[in-house]
Amino acid sequence: MKKTVLLAVLIAMLSDLAKAQINVGIGGTYSNYGGEVGKTTPGIQLRGAYNFDEKKAVSLGFSYGLPIKQTYNNGTTNYNKTSSLMSFSLLGIYHLIGT
Repeated sequence: MKKTVLLAVLIAMLSDLAKAQINVGIGGTYSNYGGEVGKTTPGIQLRGAYNFDEKKAVSLGFSYGLPIKQTYNNGTTNYNKTSSLMSFSLLGIYHLIGT
């Protein structure tokens, strides 16, 4: 009995999500850092979007750049430094033209 009710609730939730138009994506990034760093690094981006209706949506993203390793030398001592960049983004979307 409990399994049947749980399964019914799960099916109802999944069917509601299916009509809600949720989008999930993955992509690649390539960042060029200037200044003292002067290096480039590839990375990965994960995105998810929820469409409220045909015109409006909101998207949440996460980007992670692979670490950059650097060595500094001040004459007497060597320094090793590792830098990486992570970012979160929130995007509101409104379609002006079309459906």
